[in-house]
Amino acid sequence: MRGVEDPTAEGVAEHGQRAASRPPAGRLTEWLTREGVRVSPSGDAQILIDEGEAVHTVSERGGVWTVQTRVRDDDRGPVVRSARWEDIERFVMMVYFSTIRRKHGLSPVGPLARAAADGSTGAADGYSISPDPAGGVTLIAPDGRTVWFTRDIQAAAFSRYDKFTADELRAQATTLEAALAERAGA
Repeated sequence: MRGVEDPTAEGVAEHGQRAASRPPAGRLTEWLTREGVRVSPSGDAQILIDEGEAVHTVSERGGVWTVQTRVRDDDRGPVVRSARWEDIERFVMMVYFSTIRRKHGLSPVGPLARAAADGSTGAADGYSISPDPAGGVTLIAPDGRTVWFTRDIQAAAFSRYDKFTADELRAQATTLEAALAERAGA
């Protein structure tokens, strides 16, 4: 069986096909695990990310992906919903960036969300945030796509991550972790 260690074009193509055939949550789970995040399957959840105090569960039902968060024994319910896996993957990366920042004594998400000149929370250019009649807020992307969030600060921060692919975010996370670790060691 040919794998990633097979440098031939045939081996590389086969590895790419296997990677593409994995469920999207599987690729994210593999990356998080390599980064040292505790990830485990949980009932019908695709991913369960355990940060100690906070547990994030990613699941899909009826074509809609949902991230739910529980802090200690407080089940906060859904924090983000989208029909697109890519939005969920970006949100999980946003949580991961927050974890890195918190670990190094920095504010987790706040500065990303304060875009307006007066320091208030605002979405990135081209994005808008609207209250959802059922609760929470809806972020509307420039292409018309919508993502539901519990709070506007999450939506505003997410609007800054939305311009990057998941691969770009993973590369940035690795760079940020290395830079912060180096700074802490200096």
